[in-house]
Amino acid sequence: MRILSLAGRRLAASIPTLVLILIGVFEHHHAWASWAASGAVLSAIYLLWAYQRVALGEVTVEKNRTLSDASMRERVILVTMALVILFMGIASPLFTRRMEPATNVLLQQMSGRAQSAGRPRVPAIPAERASVPAGAVMFRTSAPRVRP
Repeated sequence: MRILSLAGRRLAASIPTLVLILIGVFEHHHAWASWAASGAVLSAIYLLWAYQRVALGEVTVEKNRTLSDASMRERVILVTMALVILFMGIASPLFTRRMEPATNVLLQQMSGRAQSAGRPRVPAIPAERASVPAGAVMFRTSAPRVRP
């Protein structure tokens, strides 16, 4: 299962990240980007080869032929976890709404720092969305926080 999780993670999140990194590296140094791309391809080949040998190979110990894939208890746990993950993906605003004010304030702070450093400014956040409720947890910064 570890190999499948690595392959799944590689397909789900790492490939777009890897492509963006390789594009950035390629702009500055073609040779390093070639080495990195070949390393990514070789690691994918190795993962598939290892999966084929471990999961799809012949059973060498006779006792292992009678092992089941998962017990009923394990299946119930897996289905429950899958449903919770699906619910969190569909109803994500229920989970992210609480951190939106703090995220907006952080974006404003970073926008101010980027502007003072001469970098492009992050789009402004409307004032009514940037206000922080009384009980919200905020990030500590080096400067004291001033409430409006």
